[in-house]
Parts: sequence; C-alpha cells; structure tokens
Amino acid sequence: MANKNYDPVITGLRAYSIVAVLLFHFFHEQLPWLAGYKGVDVFFVISGYLIIGHITHAAAEGRFTLPLFYAKRIIRLFPALLIMLSAVLTVGHALLLSEEYRSLAKYALSSIFFFTNIVTWLEINYFDANAELKPLVHMWSLGVEEQFYAAFPFIALVVARFRLRMAPCLATLTVLSMLLSLALSTRMPAATFYLLPTRFWEIGIGGLIAVAARDDGSLFRKLRDHLKYNIEIGMALIFTGMLFQVPSFLFLDIALPVLGAACVMLDTGAGGFGRRLVDNPPANVLGLISYPLYIFHFPLLAAYAITGHPFSAMERGLALAALGLLAYLTYRCVETRFANARRRAALAVLGVASLAVAGTAAYVDLRAGLPDRILGNAEYNQDIDGFHDYKKKFTACTFVADSNCLTSLPAGAPAPTITVVGDSHADHSFPGIADAFGDRNVVFFGVPSCPPLRGIVSYDYGDRLRCTRMNDAVSTYVAGSPEIDLVILTFAMPFYYADKGVAYQHLGPNDPMLWNVESVDSQPNRFAAVTTSLARTVDFYLKAGKQVVLMLDAPELPFMPAHCIERGDWLQPRDCTVPRTSYLERQRSMREFVQTELAGRRGFFTYDPIGVFCDDRVCRMRKDGRFLYRDSNHLSIHGSQLVAEDLRRFVESQGKQP
Repeated sequence: MANKNYDPVITGLRAYSIVAVLLFHFFHEQLPWLAGYKGVDVFFVISGYLIIGHITHAAAEGRFTLPLFYAKRIIRLFPALLIMLSAVLTVGHALLLSEEYRSLAKYALSSIFFFTNIVTWLEINYFDANAELKPLVHMWSLGVEEQFYAAFPFIALVVARFRLRMAPCLATLTVLSMLLSLALSTRMPAATFYLLPTRFWEIGIGGLIAVAARDDGSLFRKLRDHLKYNIEIGMALIFTGMLFQVPSFLFLDIALPVLGAACVMLDTGAGGFGRRLVDNPPANVLGLISYPLYIFHFPLLAAYAITGHPFSAMERGLALAALGLLAYLTYRCVETRFANARRRAALAVLGVASLAVAGTAAYVDLRAGLPDRILGNAEYNQDIDGFHDYKKKFTACTFVADSNCLTSLPAGAPAPTITVVGDSHADHSFPGIADAFGDRNVVFFGVPSCPPLRGIVSYDYGDRLRCTRMNDAVSTYVAGSPEIDLVILTFAMPFYYADKGVAYQHLGPNDPMLWNVESVDSQPNRFAAVTTSLARTVDFYLKAGKQVVLMLDAPELPFMPAHCIERGDWLQPRDCTVPRTSYLERQRSMREFVQTELAGRRGFFTYDPIGVFCDDRVCRMRKDGRFLYRDSNHLSIHGSQLVAEDLRRFVESQGKQP
C-alpha cells in the first residue's frame, strides 16, 4: 500500500506489538510470564503519534476537513472489519446457541459503530461468561481508538480556530486522563481498563511527541538531537514491561510499555542496532498486516473455547500460520485495493456492506438469536439462561449494607426465619432453597467472591475490605434477629485455598482474583485462613442460638454446559462427566477439616450434595435430561431445586424443624 508517510520503525513497532498479543492469546499456558496483552497499549501510543500528528499539522495549515478525515478512517478500517464480521456471523449461525448468537450479534453491531468497549464494560461482572467465549470482545480496543478519532478532530479545530497552542492543550488533557486512571485503577478497574477517558493518556503521550517534533525551536527537538539509543532503550522498556503484571493497578501495569513506545518515537530516524531490530523485512511485513491479524485472531480462539474442543500447541501454531496468510491476502487483495480506489466508490461499497452486516446483526438480536437452528437449544435456554429471570420473583431487601439481599416472600410477609449466606454459590443455591422451604421466609445475603466467613479478607474487584464489612454486618444482623433460627452457609470452598483451578472458567489466563484471601489474624496460608475463619463463624452463630448447616460445594466442571450440546452432525458433544474420585479429592482437605474439627459442635450439621450429582463412578451435569449447571461451577434453577429438595430432606432427617 503506497504511503508517503510510511515509517518503517513505526511499522516494526506494530509488528512486535501484534506478536506480543498473539503469543499471549495463543500460548498463555506455555508462556505464562508473558504479559503480551500490553501490545495493545503500544498500539494506543502509535495511534496518538500518527493521528494527532497528522490532524495537528493539517489543521495548522488550514487544510484539515472532517469529511476527508473520516472518509480515510472508514476506508482504512472497514474493509477487513466487514470481512471478519461477515465470517463470524455466518459461522455463528451454524455453530452458536441462541444466546451465544444473540450476544455475537450485539457485539457485531457495537463493532460497526465502535462502542464495543462500552458494551464490554457494562457486561463485566462475576456472572458474565468468560471473555474467551465472546468472539468479538477484542474489538474493545478499536472502540477506544475510534472514539478518539471521533472526538479529537473537533478539539483540534477549536484549538486552530482560536489560535491556541496544541502542545499545552494536549498536555492538559493527557495529564487529566493520567490522574483519572491513577484515581480509578483500584476503585473502578473495569471502567479504567475499557473506557477512553482513562486510556487517553496513552494516546496523548504519542500525540505530544508528534506535536513537539514539528516545533523546530522546541526543547524537545534540541533534546532529541543529543539523545542516543532511544530505540534500544524504548524496546528494552517494552520487553521489560511485558515480563511482569500488576493486574490490580492498571496504570502501573502498562506504564513501562507506554513509556517504551514513546521513547522509540522520540527519533524514528535513529540508526544502529535498535533500528535494525525494528526495521527489517519480517517486521515490516508483520507490521503492515497487524490490523487484519488483530481483528481475525480472537474469533478463531473463541470458536474453540465455545465448543470446548482441545486446541493443542501444534494446532495453535498451524492456526497462526493460517491467520498470517489470511491477513496478508486481506492486506494485498482487499485493503490495498480499497486504498487505491476512487474514494466515493469505496465509501459507497463500504456503506452498503456495513448496512447489510448491521441489518443482519440487528435481525439476529431482535429474533433472540434464532433459537430453532440447533437441537437442544430450547432445554438449554430453559435450564441455563432462565436463571436470572427466575430470581426476579424474589424481593430485594436492604437489611444490611455492603451485601446483596433477597427474601423469598414479598414485603409485609412474616420476618425471615432461614438465612442463606455466602458468595455466588449461595446465590445459585438460594432460589432452590426458597422454593423447597416455601412455607417459611428465607433471606439471602451475599457478595460474589466473598466467602461467608468472619475475619476473612477477600480481594474482591479491588475492594479488599468489602467482604470483611459484609460478613461483620450480616452476622451481626442475623445474631440479633431472634426469628432466624437456621443459618445455611455455602460458598465455593476450594476456590479460596487451592493452588489451581478445576472449573473451566478458572483455567488458564482467566484465573480469578478471588483466590487471594487472607485472615485478619494473619494465618500462615490460605487454607488456614479459610478454616480458622470458618470455625470462628460457626461458633459465632452457635453462640447466638442458631442452628448452622454447612453445604459442601457441588462438583466443578472442567467444561461448560454448552459444550455438551450436539451442534450438528459435524460437531459432536464431549463426554460431560467428572470422576467421583476427582470431586472427592478436590474437596478432601476441607471435608477432613469439617469432619475432625467441626462435626462435634452441638447445633452444627454438614450437608453433602454428592448424591444429587454422582453415582458410584462419575458425577454428571445433567439429570433426567435437564441441565444441573448454568456454567462450569454455578447451578441452574433445576440443579438448585434438586439440591434444595435433598437439603430439606436432610434437615428433616436430623430432627430440625424445617
């Protein structure tokens, strides 16, 4: 693609960035130390350098126009984008269940209009499906860049209209964004990660370098003339930044790669080893095809994740080679032709194609994902996707701050006499318990990733003390409520002390922060923290005159329920069972602790759900043709009800009043 502004150093930097992203997504298990996702941050700096530099220079000369700028952006981005969206919608029609396909359609629409980052931010919560199950979630970064493209030209025109200096204006915006990112990194990590205001400082740093470089008399130019080895230093900072992660503080996590990219751009005309590192034939080719490589790579990974079929390292390598060929052909045969075509004709073709893709996506969304395409989709929707709708029949309550709260009976009913306390596993248990004990008012207290244990500290979404506050408040409320005579404690036990994940959603790069727990009395390890706090909690409730039932956790699944549906003759479901011995071994240490340390306490009982899920050999995720789970470790409504019915029989067998 002919480009008079082509810079081989910038192109080479793009190459290293896309390689880092691909290695992270394709080989994270083999390279767990590589934080290659930070390649996206380098892309942000490059965008700021190129786009702000171009806009500022053109606006200063009076030749910048909005229609021309947006036309060029559309012609640059939409050809490959529309090919990718058309392909995923077509494959999705044959492969995806209705809710998966509807989600894909929503993301396709947001990709065309570049607000995927906002959609992703709004959906990020503990109950959301893994990011790897969303083929277009990677388009969030394009959303950030396009929102920048949409807003910044107006800022540049205002600056030019009032004859202001761009450098101080841009520096002010960059510093404000930096301060906002610093302030929100721990308070609102998802918003900080996905939204433009907290990402603009990366773009702004690149733009400041481009603006300063055009000022012949600037201190920057004089400094650059005396600076040596800027490319070597910059690449070293980028590589170093990708060798460690600070997931709890985004600003610190990405600072080194951003500074490294900025350092490279201080003087892209420098020679020496650094230039040879980034300006070479392989880097030039990879840099030129970095955009199609980026937008094509994640849908392929998502296809394997959604179907649950193994994706060996060799297959990943072959897939990368095929992606490279596809990206190169897209660049040569599509992007180049659109770039060299008559602008009006290119825009007309892209406009029609965009309307077709957007219309298809909107139709799929309006038709609820076309549920009649795949056999078994109806039962899947009933058992899995209906969970949150089913919970709407319960009544929200505000008995305790810092906790979610639901009651089984409406406002004005008798006070609750049973409470279910815990994390998201208590949340999935509550609907069934509410139904099984329908003659009594049941109240649920809980926060995701927070075990119902007094004195525990859980690193929940950056607020490490929320769990502590919630448990103190809930236990105090329950102890002071004479009507409540039965306390049911249930939580995802092994998640808080085990060294590795077993459930599908907690394997690989998506290990949740919820494993990082500690006790207020400084226990030596996580298991000691959990068990000490559990004993403390049980004793607290028993002393308050309550009966306590501890529900052991259900089996975790190394697959998703969706993997167990036949999606056509060419894609058969996997064996969806878990060995009984594996389930028992996973919980062995907790079961032993409960049996030896807690079982003798008067008024304390342990309920084991193994009979609901397991026979003598395996544990199953279906029973009587119905799904017991809605994901790899949370129960469906049917599963919740079966467990609760068995729990009620257990309560009655112990001689307690249900």
